[in-house]
Amino acid sequence: MAPKASVNHRSPSGPVKIALEKIAVNYCLVTNRGAHYAILHWYQTPRRVVASEWMSKLWLAADAARDRRTDVALVRVAVPYLDNQEAAVASAREFSRIAYPLLRESLPQ
Repeated sequence: MAPKASVNHRSPSGPVKIALEKIAVNYCLVTNRGAHYAILHWYQTPRRVVASEWMSKLWLAADAARDRRTDVALVRVAVPYLDNQEAAVASAREFSRIAYPLLRESLPQ
């Protein structure tokens, strides 16, 4: 039987500055079979970004009533690390900062 992954949740990690916009994200540190990962994640809808799963469900209901749309995406950025988890989190935040505008452009409005 394979060993189970260990998860050290840290939530939320605070906003990630994206040009003029800040988005709230969650992060966790995961160890699976000896490999370590820093993971950032958030919920993305056409109208907003939220870190909380429950808030995403509440907004989803409001958007469904208003726009007749129920699309939501879980965005997850995972960065492996050996011993410097702070550098991995910083790298994930920087990647998110660069990738977020491209993600916004590709999602339906």
